[in-house]
Amino acid sequence: MEEESHILVYDLGGGTFDVTLLEMFEGVLEVKASSGDNKLGGKDFDECLIEWMIHEFEKENHVNLRKDSFAMARLKDEAEKCKKHLSTEDSWRISIPFLLNKNGKPLGFDKTITVEIFEQLIAPLVERTHQPIDVVLSDSGIAPSEIDKVILVGGSTRVPLIARDIREYLNMEPELSVNPDFAVAEGAAIQAAIIEGLIDNEESLVVTDVNPYTLGVLVTDGISDDCMSVVIPRNVTIPVMRSEIYYTYADGQTEADIEVYQGESSIASHNHLLGKFRISGIPVRKAGEERIRVEFSYNLNGMLEVEAKIVSTGKQASIEIDMMEGEKSERIDVSMWKDAPGAKAFRTVIRRAERRLRELEENEPLLFEELEDSLYHLKEALIKGDMEQAKEEEEFIMELLEE
Repeated sequence: MEEESHILVYDLGGGTFDVTLLEMFEGVLEVKASSGDNKLGGKDFDECLIEWMIHEFEKENHVNLRKDSFAMARLKDEAEKCKKHLSTEDSWRISIPFLLNKNGKPLGFDKTITVEIFEQLIAPLVERTHQPIDVVLSDSGIAPSEIDKVILVGGSTRVPLIARDIREYLNMEPELSVNPDFAVAEGAAIQAAIIEGLIDNEESLVVTDVNPYTLGVLVTDGISDDCMSVVIPRNVTIPVMRSEIYYTYADGQTEADIEVYQGESSIASHNHLLGKFRISGIPVRKAGEERIRVEFSYNLNGMLEVEAKIVSTGKQASIEIDMMEGEKSERIDVSMWKDAPGAKAFRTVIRRAERRLRELEENEPLLFEELEDSLYHLKEALIKGDMEQAKEEEEFIMELLEE
């Protein structure tokens, strides 16, 4: 715990690849940089084996198996089994007695594949892990010679080629002290114990994390309508709050769509769309005369809140995005609910709920969150004139207040 060290975590799972550089210093574990490939994993190794079997079968029987869903399902099962065996054995016999009928004759598959053939098939995929490693080392300013440990995480790192490739690429032996299948679960359990106070402070860790991918919004620069404007760059320590000012681009513009993207391309559409929302009520003025402040707030729980505010009026709209699951909910400005038709009938319950919210905030966080959400949806329904929804929310709020 007292040692100062740089640790590279190489995490190759079933469908994604992540690489993270950590720095340990006096009980603080700081994420220096993170990168990855969300389209690379053990399933791609399986696909290589499936393609090999399809090719071998077609060469021998002149039949394309891709059109037969039953045959493809059998190949998928055999590919997973074969990959596991080739992680510990030099060769493996793939034997499938029956795959399909050809002219009334049953056809099967019976071939032996060696580790050498398997490694040739997956070599281009393994090579794809080098680029994220280079990004992490570049972003953190750490040379390969300064890495103290490489830890392998994820079941796909059991393939022997992975450890050999790391040994050659980084000129160091990866650690085998962590069970790659259980590492994430063990880490989560340790972190839970730290939060719960079950681990002594002297033995616990303080962990800091970073935003692994660039976050921004779609803008126009006068030439292209598909530009990515960066709000939070990748590898910024979280929690973090950043904002940027944007301007209207057309005369008389009264609303703006805020599209939130994640990725490294300067072309917004080449990145991943996380969510979008609209802010309305921009005063009618000439292009460039109205300003909109867009603020990103990213917390340690993986929640990203994006808020847009018209600087001249204070009117705002926002969206909350769970970075683990995608878009959660879009929020509009409900501060003017009192002016909505029919709002008078709901004033009493809203006032009661708002008073109760102040009391719950510190002592009952779950009930606070539930009541706050329902109160928002009631105000939203009033503004939209949806009286049926408003009455349903009122009933639910009354039940919460009884609780």
